[in-house]
Amino acid sequence: GQEQNEFNQQDKEIIFVTLDGDALDYSASFKFLFDMKNGDFPTGNRNEDPIRSEHIHSIIEFQSLSLTDKLS
Repeated sequence: GQEQNEFNQQDKEIIFVTLDGDALDYSASFKFLFDMKNGDFPTGNRNEDPIRSEHIHSIIEFQSLSLTDKLS
């Protein structure tokens, strides 16, 4: 239907990033944003266009993740 056509026309991608060190001093988030602002994210593969902060529409943060059988 019309909703599916509108969805298919969206020019957005989803990336998942895990950051280590944020519980202490946000050092991972700082480095992540620093690299994006300097055109160095993602690192390692120079064949890809860099991801910049203006490319990000939304951020969803998960404080912690666990398997349900490990919660008891």
